[in-house]
Amino acid sequence: MARSTHKCGQPYCLFPVDEGMQCDECNKWFHKMCTRLSPTAYKRCSKPNSHWLCSFCCSSKTLLIQEAISLLVLANKKVDEGCTDNIGTDGEDCVSVVSAITAQARHLPVQPTVKRSPPKRSVSDTSLDVGGHIATAATGDPDKTITVPSCSNVDVSTDGKWMTRKRRRVGKIAKTNDCLLGKSLVDSQTNPPKSHSKASSDIVVSHSLDSQDSVKIKTNRKLPVVKIQDLTSRSKAVNTVSKEAKPIPSLIIWNLEESKDNDPAKRHAHDLQLVESVVRNVLPEEVSGVHITKVIRLGKWVGGETQPRRILKLVLGSFEERDILLKSAQKTRASNIRIRPDWPLEDRIKWKNALTELRTRKLNGENNLTIKGFRVVRSWKPMLPRPVWVERLISKTP
Repeated sequence: MARSTHKCGQPYCLFPVDEGMQCDECNKWFHKMCTRLSPTAYKRCSKPNSHWLCSFCCSSKTLLIQEAISLLVLANKKVDEGCTDNIGTDGEDCVSVVSAITAQARHLPVQPTVKRSPPKRSVSDTSLDVGGHIATAATGDPDKTITVPSCSNVDVSTDGKWMTRKRRRVGKIAKTNDCLLGKSLVDSQTNPPKSHSKASSDIVVSHSLDSQDSVKIKTNRKLPVVKIQDLTSRSKAVNTVSKEAKPIPSLIIWNLEESKDNDPAKRHAHDLQLVESVVRNVLPEEVSGVHITKVIRLGKWVGGETQPRRILKLVLGSFEERDILLKSAQKTRASNIRIRPDWPLEDRIKWKNALTELRTRKLNGENNLTIKGFRVVRSWKPMLPRPVWVERLISKTP
């Protein structure tokens, strides 16, 4: 702990150090926040028998661990010499130093390292508990151990040196799968099923004394491989075939009077008579006649006085007959009956909405309105009722 004012060793730190820690390697002082230690580690490292190194002195994790091990070996020698009075405090200080240094190593910048071949382990009976937070390293005396922080990539030898090793991970198998596999193996050994007698030759199970059992399954069955693009292309083809209906030679007749009889057959006969009269008036003289296959009213029948005039759909025998009626459809303008080409449902809805808007705007007092492209637009009439002839001025010669 600093009792006088010192300059902080952390770069770009402009505040003096009134209270902090001093590095044992470079003898620089650091603030409590600049040490990057937790409150518990800072409290332990502040004790008189503890040693602390800054992040600049500990350039790599291997050097950190070697420094920690050297401190632990010194503490172990003190215990061997008979310093029984400070056994508890020295051990606690060593653990605090190691935990503090390892916590500080997390904030170190990453430096490029040279790939080296992993050295062989000199002691085969070295045990490390990877699963816990603290590992136990074996020393020369089998009754004495040193408590150090666990590291999955480090081994401890009897001479106090640390060696890195490379772990080889095998494919992980869930515990539930292991339980189900063991249970299925026991059941198959006790009661072998008859239906799986042929498939048993395709399954190979290898057991070992290690806790990680490996299972290999070989199958001779060839599953069909289906690509997602093929599925999407097939679905698109099916949708296009189902949606694209064959064109029908049909027409739409507007404002054709409809019978108010509740009997559908009588209403259909009345519509057929009206259609025949309209077609006779529209057909040119050189055409003998056309074939009418269907007469359909579009919409729902309501009945009563409020029943509006529904659209009538007329299906003809051929497209040539349809084109003949469309060319001569202007003859019905005097009777307010309109013959138009058949529209899909979306266009019919747009036309109905536009027609409703047109009627509403006319009731509000607007004039010169018409429907173009399913939209209500204003049609301007010519300002002059008839064309005016303007004569060119010719100069008369004397």
